[in-house]
Amino acid sequence: MVYSPTTWNTNDVITKDKLNKIEQGVKTATLLSGTDIDADKDWQGKAVSNMKSLETGTFDGVVPLPPEASHLHAVPVTSVPSAVIASGAGPYSPNYEGQALYSYTIPTNLAEYGVPASHGLVKLTVRYTYSSSNNLASAEVYVGGAICSPLTVSGARTETREYSLWAKTGATIVFYARGLYAGDQHTPTLSDISITLTGCFPAGLIQSSDFGALVGLPGATVTPYHLSGPAEIECTCNFDGGLATMSDFAARPYFPLQPLNITLGWKSGYGWSASPPTLIFYKGI
Repeated sequence: MVYSPTTWNTNDVITKDKLNKIEQGVKTATLLSGTDIDADKDWQGKAVSNMKSLETGTFDGVVPLPPEASHLHAVPVTSVPSAVIASGAGPYSPNYEGQALYSYTIPTNLAEYGVPASHGLVKLTVRYTYSSSNNLASAEVYVGGAICSPLTVSGARTETREYSLWAKTGATIVFYARGLYAGDQHTPTLSDISITLTGCFPAGLIQSSDFGALVGLPGATVTPYHLSGPAEIECTCNFDGGLATMSDFAARPYFPLQPLNITLGWKSGYGWSASPPTLIFYKGI
């Protein structure tokens, strides 16, 4: 019971009943249940321990780190029907020491293949056949200006090379080859080039109103929690004009506040990745 003070008048007599009431009030004031909560309290770094529970809704915004797994929702990769979006039969060969033989720019609009407008990362399988009798010949593939080393072939051989990668819509894929001398003709040759689309993932500017739909919870209020995966990709949160990068936990001081939007994209100098990022959102009770 919260203590109720006595109103004293001039010449009032102190009785045992009134003294008992004062003592009862002092004892009640030492109990948390006897404290009137009438203002915010600065705990000055002190901890509350051995607590049974917090009543739901009592402490809005108090979220344990890391949050319980049941509250974390990862954005799934969206599969699309496998479709060849570019091909070249060839054969293509450089007419001097080094030359770009075939190039293809990934369209920014792939709606006809089932790719949502918000999904600016696409999974592609790149394939081509290399043939050369020249030990010093080689072929390379550049994606978004960055060489894709698993697709490099060199030497005197005939070989079909295939690799699956993630690239950004709007990026250009260039097949490049070189021979031994500037006058070398028809070696190496590239043929049977194909680029096949198999999946997609969100990228670019994503508004907070769309976060829920990304994790299969349309209409739900969720907030970005963490980004992990390829070093080539990063995610920046916009908190009312203040920017924070999720992958290095720079967004932690804001969590679980709701940013205006996030921007998921490539770090400078990168154009492809072996796998998509893992983008995780938090949903409260």
